[in-house]
Amino acid sequence: MISYNEEYVSFVHLGSRGCEIDWLEDIFVLPEFQGKGIGTCAIKLIEDIVKEYSETLYIEAAARNMRAIRLYQKIGYTCLNTITIRKDFQPEKYETVSIERIMNMDFDVKQSIEQ
Repeated sequence: MISYNEEYVSFVHLGSRGCEIDWLEDIFVLPEFQGKGIGTCAIKLIEDIVKEYSETLYIEAAARNMRAIRLYQKIGYTCLNTITIRKDFQPEKYETVSIERIMNMDFDVKQSIEQ
């Protein structure tokens, strides 16, 4: 839990997947406190903890969460590690928001169509 002016405004969840490898599983900042550097500060605090016993910290983000991806890249997360791909069985429920090219292949970044 992270407090700001004595009020809890954020939390992080750090998970270990064995072999001294940790993943930042979740980070959440209340919407009214976003954009104030709280998320960046929280990640840096987590990094200081993990650096004591590991060489790497992993973060996953949904491809459509461009705000989070921009933040992670800005603070040094630039090594693409894993790719999760999916097949939509009801494609009419999704719209393509961008197409990304990885290793000479195109992938759709989709979001649910609000109905």
